[in-house]
Amino acid sequence: MTHQKTNVPKYIFNHMLWALKESQNSNRSWIPYGRLLSEIFHQGGILKAIKLSKIITDAQLGTMTGKVMNGRTLRKMLLIKKEEYTQLSIDLLESFVVSNLMDDFPLICRQDPPDVRAHYVYEH
Repeated sequence: MTHQKTNVPKYIFNHMLWALKESQNSNRSWIPYGRLLSEIFHQGGILKAIKLSKIITDAQLGTMTGKVMNGRTLRKMLLIKKEEYTQLSIDLLESFVVSNLMDDFPLICRQDPPDVRAHYVYEH
């Protein structure tokens, strides 16, 4: 807002430290920037290296996933109306299925020149 340059990674790191200290004081189990950390670990290859080393398992790490978001969750968040909510006969369950998406697929956006996009499509 003031057009001053800032060190965003340093700000995020300091905010993470503050939030972790705050969560310890209030006995709250919440990880700030959890998705960001997951992406950093994934992009850095840390998760793959741990999995390949077979030193420790998900059970030993205490790996947990968040609740599955379903219609009931959206209803409680008042994002859908009561009339629009229909409970299914089966509910979604946690899944540890590994995605079959390419890990090294380059990012392509519409702002890239057409020849660059065509080259990526041709290569992959």
